[in-house]
Amino acid sequence: MKVRMAVSAAYLAVMTMLLGPIEGLAQSPPDSGLVPGVTVNVRYIWFRDSGAAGGGFWLTTTGQVVSVSDQYVVLNVGGNRQAIAWGDIGYIDRVCPDCITWHHLQVSRFTTSRLTDKDADDVLAAATTVVSVSDVAGDVACPVTFIRDGSVTAFTQGSGTINSQADFNAVIGLPGWVKVVNQINWCGALVPNVIGCSPTPGNSMAVVRWAPTVQEGILWAHEFGHDKGLNHRNDPNAIMNPTIGYTELGVNAQECAAYRTLPFIETAAGPPQAQTDNGAPLRDVRAFVRQVFIHGLPYKEAGLYQASAIPPLLAMLQDPTESDSWANVAVLLGMIGDERVVEPLISFIQAEPGPTGLSAARYRAKTSALMALGYLVNRTGNQGALAYLQQSTRPEVWAQRGAMGIAPFQASTSERDVDFSKQAILGLALSGRPEAAQTLRAIQDPALADLASEALKEHQKIASEGLASYDQTNRR
Repeated sequence: MKVRMAVSAAYLAVMTMLLGPIEGLAQSPPDSGLVPGVTVNVRYIWFRDSGAAGGGFWLTTTGQVVSVSDQYVVLNVGGNRQAIAWGDIGYIDRVCPDCITWHHLQVSRFTTSRLTDKDADDVLAAATTVVSVSDVAGDVACPVTFIRDGSVTAFTQGSGTINSQADFNAVIGLPGWVKVVNQINWCGALVPNVIGCSPTPGNSMAVVRWAPTVQEGILWAHEFGHDKGLNHRNDPNAIMNPTIGYTELGVNAQECAAYRTLPFIETAAGPPQAQTDNGAPLRDVRAFVRQVFIHGLPYKEAGLYQASAIPPLLAMLQDPTESDSWANVAVLLGMIGDERVVEPLISFIQAEPGPTGLSAARYRAKTSALMALGYLVNRTGNQGALAYLQQSTRPEVWAQRGAMGIAPFQASTSERDVDFSKQAILGLALSGRPEAAQTLRAIQDPALADLASEALKEHQKIASEGLASYDQTNRR
């Protein structure tokens, strides 16, 4: 393909400076055959000399197309943008399938979340490795590199916890790509203990810090895959597997093509993502809850476990060595729906924080247990659990119960009490019970009223559709 045109070197320099390293803004391309994501070799005039036989000083560069307009081609060259006017181009050729696709991601965190520039660089480097290296069966070496765009910034919007669609949309709509928050309990539907959630497709993700760098790299790469339109794949070696371990490193050719695209996508909560199901046999319940579920413990799989699973789960809930799995244990106990676990769950919620204080993991486990009571009430109608949740919507009740400790991201016990009450509100929504709706409508506390209104919307869906249908239809 050959094209000709003109632009000054000064203008090109200005355009190169203005177009900083960031995900591409795709315009409607002309009839050039170029689309964002294609890597090309371009020969163009850098300095035009009317007295020179060749027309001026020519350069050749290889880059990935970021955007194409009637006037300019914008390339990502080695991680930096370069705008070239069509009239200065001598030729464009040689699509380069092995050239690196650079994704420059702006990273931000809620003000009480902990993430330094180095932390972000380490996670992005780990994400790069898991995508770009072929290291498991069926994996392709996908030439993608993730780089931090600017310093990690802090935001104050919201509370640092995503408890509703309104919370999610507010965080996802903030500038930047990666948003680090303290807790996620809504991802298309009310779901306890989520560690990552993204529009599918989209150009933003919300994630929780929770694990060693390698696994965080898998998490960020997984959520970026959703942003690129990818759904879950239940291959145990796939990055897009809904769980995280140390083997979920694989990208197939189709997924690689998605990772390498640079489209402009409006930020919005997309439709629920379809999930493949490989019909795997039922796991031992202990192995099941020890998994790390990116989008929360799956309700459909939880429904396969019966009352016989309760004794080993209760034993795990009392074992400090299983603390990383406590949130999943509590949620599964609630989903099984047996009235025998009401008192153990309440005792767990009110237990002292332990010798090391109320860690982020313990806090998420206690708040997940509050939501678990909502699942249990939905299944059994247990009045004791319902009353406990109703009482728990009053922040002052936590001091009366002798609650101790605060999470690392909380500034005071009063903040903790409000947060605990918010999780009780979510538990009432999950219950789908008419009495719960009455309680939600009656909440006037300014710190809780907005969430109660959002929770009432979810309650109405659950009451109308049933919890199983609600979860299957709405969860991402």
